[in-house]
Amino acid sequence: MCQTIVNEKKIKSIYVNDTDRMVILKIDRGQWREKVVYPRDNCIFYAHEDAYLEIYSYEFTSMILSDRIPVKQLILVDGVASSKENPELVVV
Repeated sequence: MCQTIVNEKKIKSIYVNDTDRMVILKIDRGQWREKVVYPRDNCIFYAHEDAYLEIYSYEFTSMILSDRIPVKQLILVDGVASSKENPELVVV
């Protein structure tokens, strides 16, 4: 199956796990990637600007979708996270 991607622009983004639980991040939109992020860790990643970051946590034996955030809201500009609305995951 072939999937056509119209907008190829990728943006540098950051997610900060400010919880006391380990979470799993997943990026959708044609580039399915997953990354485990431990409590108090940051995750810097590149993703298509119209992608979504899905955040999963665990409760006993099941994985729960905790949040789904547009990547546009997680923009990282010159090392500083931006709150502007307007290929891999790396933990730092």
